[in-house]
Amino acid sequence: MHFETIYTQECWPSFTITLHRSVDGDSINLLLFEELYAALAIANNNPDCRYIVLKVENDLFFTNTDFNDNVDLQEELNKKFCENYMALLKYFTSTDKIIITLLDGQVLAGGLGFAAVSDLVFSSEQTQFSISETPWGLLPASVMPFLIRRIGFQKAYYMSLTTQTIDANTAQKIGLVDELTDDFSSSLQRLYTRLQRIHSETISDLKKYFRRLWLESCDW
Repeated sequence: MHFETIYTQECWPSFTITLHRSVDGDSINLLLFEELYAALAIANNNPDCRYIVLKVENDLFFTNTDFNDNVDLQEELNKKFCENYMALLKYFTSTDKIIITLLDGQVLAGGLGFAAVSDLVFSSEQTQFSISETPWGLLPASVMPFLIRRIGFQKAYYMSLTTQTIDANTAQKIGLVDELTDDFSSSLQRLYTRLQRIHSETISDLKKYFRRLWLESCDW
């Protein structure tokens, strides 16, 4: 993984985190958590940073859990993995930074969690989405509270039960994607002119307010 800071305006920086793991297709593992936390800490410690853009270099956005790392781990390490994943999802929903995720390719399993907790999701029309845990005898438990919050109970249940892939147009219709675009730069620039007027305190208050409005499906 690597990350870089991009300043769109002299007094209002954005922070772009670009992930690339050609091996295992950007699968989620403990090392990814550590590196992502390090990148987020840099953005969080910058009082001028208003928004974080998350994207990947290849056509896979956070696929499944890295089973090479996790199948043989002891129970304590598996617990640590789940705790780190949940902590990242909660961070996205509580930070005073605006999280904008860019999708162009495949978004599978745990990757849906990161999309679901992002404040804004931009996607190309080529992007496809699916939840693939149930054939493995697993439940997408960590992702579900956030996915239900974003797209609703039945749609989340349908995706989990059938494991069918949905396209970007369907994802936009059900609320998983906010905007379809073939030009991320133009879409972001148009958005930035509005976002720069919002103070960090207001962003934090807005997230807390909407979380209180949401009837949580479980205690997270």
